[in-house]
Amino acid sequence: MKRFLSTLIIAGSAIIISSCAGSKTGASKKIAVEKDECEILALEAPGKRAYGTASSHKMQFAKDQAAIYARMELSRIIAAGVKAGSKIYDQQYETQTAIENKSKVEQLGLVIADNELKNSRVICSNVYEIPERNLYEAHVCIEISSNIGDKIAEEISEDEKLRIDFDEARFKKEFDAELAKYKESRENR
Repeated sequence: MKRFLSTLIIAGSAIIISSCAGSKTGASKKIAVEKDECEILALEAPGKRAYGTASSHKMQFAKDQAAIYARMELSRIIAAGVKAGSKIYDQQYETQTAIENKSKVEQLGLVIADNELKNSRVICSNVYEIPERNLYEAHVCIEISSNIGDKIAEEISEDEKLRIDFDEARFKKEFDAELAKYKESRENR
């Protein structure tokens, strides 16, 4: 009986050890997945386009949610660009005026971005059905009509107080650099 029990324990241990080792090799295997055409379109113009995806049991709801997520993504991208461009005021002065100007530039940029996002349009939409889960998966790319960086720079140039310390070329350079960083991070996913 002891011999049988020992054999059973050894056999069980061997099975457990081999199954654990097997799962480790399976976990490290990677499978490349193609990007959806809507995502590729969004990456071509990160300051004007964004990509979103959503799943739902209702196809229209999935499409609507994907568009909302795309608009949220574009809003985040633009906000990061505006923040990068407004650092100019931090670097020029360490006064209350610089802080106020930076804040005004950021607010102005976000108001312009919000208005543009309201008028954005869907330029790509793909829906996939996942029958075994009774789901629809929607992929959407939205686009705004104008270049946000140029539009913000134009608005800042029209404000007398902000225009004094505003370097339009430098703002656009910082804004575009932030968009390029975003694009690179998305492409490397």
